[in-house]
Amino acid sequence: MDKSFRLAIIDAGSNSIKLEIIEAKEGKYTLIDEYKVSAKIGNGCFRTGYIDGESKKNLFKAFNFIKKIIDLNRTDTIKAVGTAVFRHAKNKEEIASEIKKNCGIDLDIISGEEEARLSFLAAAGNFELSESNTLIADIGGGSTEITLAENGKILKSYSMPLGCLRLKNDFSKKTPPYNLKITEMSEFIKDTLKSLPNRSFEKAICMGGTVNNIAYV
Repeated sequence: MDKSFRLAIIDAGSNSIKLEIIEAKEGKYTLIDEYKVSAKIGNGCFRTGYIDGESKKNLFKAFNFIKKIIDLNRTDTIKAVGTAVFRHAKNKEEIASEIKKNCGIDLDIISGEEEARLSFLAAAGNFELSESNTLIADIGGGSTEITLAENGKILKSYSMPLGCLRLKNDFSKKTPPYNLKITEMSEFIKDTLKSLPNRSFEKAICMGGTVNNIAYV
């Protein structure tokens, strides 16, 4: 009988920090535990270029709690990744070092291209992509990753500064936003998306917390 193996996956994003613990046994995967907290560490960082103050406090609080969950579940391996907010932060090395020191967790700050590749793998694991042209969009808090795929293979990946939290910080600091700011934001999004090739796709797959919230409306 194959021995079971438990893996903890941490996704530290600009808006939320998520944990999933899975158990692999005999070629099957089972979700053991999960946790998500809206730490919003990109709030300050996208304005100042640093993760500090309340954002830093929320980040370390989240990682300390996550480490307790991991220990309780007797996890064998931890894989933690930091995305757009860490790519943007000028003190990312210091933050990663403190996480390692306080929690014993190595934080791997991945590129936008790698984030897009992982989004593609998630889509390919849940949808049949081998016989169609597909656009995959992962809308996060700090960036949006778009992958163009043809017959199950990646053609091109893009990482764009179109995260919901980043756009809110850049174009509207008040609620509700002014109509003028909404227009400016819309024009910025359209201009940014012009870099995508003009071609048709049979499938469009969107993922991320923003899309999930829209789906529930």
